[in-house]
Amino acid sequence: MKVSALVWAHMSYHWRRTWVLIGCLLVGSLVPLVLAQVMPEVQRQLQHRAEETPLVFGGPGSSLELALHALYFRPAAGEPLRFEHWQRFQQAGHERAVPLHIRFRTNDFPIVGTHLEYFQWRGRKLATGEAFGRLGDCVVGSEVARRLQLGVGGTLISSPRSILSIGADYPLQMQIVGVLEPSGSPDDLAVFVDLKTTWVMENLGHGHDDVSQSNDPNLVLERSRQGTVASAAVLPYTVVTEENLASFHFHGDMSQFPLTAIVLLDDRQRQQDLAAGFAQRQTGVQAVFARQSIADLLSVLFQVQRVVLAVSLFVGLATLALFGLVIGLSLQIRQSEMETMFKLGASSGLTRLLLWGEIAVIAAAAGLLATAVSTLVAWLISQDVSRWLV
Repeated sequence: MKVSALVWAHMSYHWRRTWVLIGCLLVGSLVPLVLAQVMPEVQRQLQHRAEETPLVFGGPGSSLELALHALYFRPAAGEPLRFEHWQRFQQAGHERAVPLHIRFRTNDFPIVGTHLEYFQWRGRKLATGEAFGRLGDCVVGSEVARRLQLGVGGTLISSPRSILSIGADYPLQMQIVGVLEPSGSPDDLAVFVDLKTTWVMENLGHGHDDVSQSNDPNLVLERSRQGTVASAAVLPYTVVTEENLASFHFHGDMSQFPLTAIVLLDDRQRQQDLAAGFAQRQTGVQAVFARQSIADLLSVLFQVQRVVLAVSLFVGLATLALFGLVIGLSLQIRQSEMETMFKLGASSGLTRLLLWGEIAVIAAAAGLLATAVSTLVAWLISQDVSRWLV
């Protein structure tokens, strides 16, 4: 009988012990293999997004938080900018400076208030529909459309920033007018609207019912030749339609309305340096080079990776010790079997060959399983890096 047949017969008979040994080696090697495959992909995606957005401007605060806010639409706790800050960038000749207002969400996806130039400078194209052109219109990323099973003609309702601010952040129903093509970026997981739409959500602008023809005493306080006085029961619209669009208006100086960030989508180094210098001369504005912030984040991630690998090393050593213990106990149990084989004419070399053959098969099986599982896990993680950050 061949050695391989003997090895296979013994492993099949003691299949529980075989799978325990394979599982031990699998667990010990899985974490390092996953990290070895995931980290380069995470680094590539983070650096690519940073290169697409070389310069970010925002209020005083954490530079990394600001970078993640502008690149991945994460909530920011820093002081907001004002619309006049973006106007100054435009007047200074930085036409690729794009304003952002990111404070609200819908169905756990960020609502990004911006201008149409955002799509132009980022190279984003529409798969269906058209760009937003009216108050209350929105364009959704491909992943938003896929996960919510929505398309052109559908609607989304904004969520207040907290349950305590329902009165201040009045929910707004948005009409989907376009769906973006997949880009493999955080834009796939966002809902884009005009800046004025987000300002309506901030309750800086609203529309009113036409109560001049109403006879409801709860809505009308007084009628006179000068006009109709409405009561506080007249609430802002939650839906913008062709009929009520003209009634929407804003209170206050629009130049003082908030922005959460401004991004410079310009790959020319000279323009980046000029914009950074211009921002430093503005009060209450900080300039953040996204590449540097992401590099700082990656350095932290690599430090964490080294710690995890160090822990994995100790786990691996413990796994090998357990593996050796099980093999040693197995040899003790198989001692009578080995003596019988020796009496039948088998050499001591053959018994050692059977032992090492079994170890080799177990190690190969564990290696193949670890490679397959780590590749699958790494693929799943790398497909959703943006989702983690968004």
